[in-house]
Amino acid sequence: MVSVLLAGMLPYLVYAVAVPLLRGALTAIVGLALVVAHTWLVVSERFSGSIDYSDGLIYYVPVCMSIAVLPLAIIALRQPWHGTMKSGLEADESGNHEAGGISKNLSRDEPELTQHS
Repeated sequence: MVSVLLAGMLPYLVYAVAVPLLRGALTAIVGLALVVAHTWLVVSERFSGSIDYSDGLIYYVPVCMSIAVLPLAIIALRQPWHGTMKSGLEADESGNHEAGGISKNLSRDEPELTQHS
């Protein structure tokens, strides 16, 4: 039963690589297609009468879906990473970045750290 869970999660693990790096309509459409295809698979296998998964569809379809989503993940990994992950830094209008109560001025004339209380 664990193997069914792992096989079912495989396409979503491959898709999860692309989601943070490619934000757009293509990523959303692919995600929606994954959910619809996986829902169809689970409903058809679960309610077909026999739950022994002897035909192997419960294993093969998720692997095929993972292979189909793999080009999206490859495209996402080849994109240059230009600020998609800010790691908790928030910038205000003056050029100061704050992370955890420490303010760092990133302007060239004053490179100093100050502690906010």
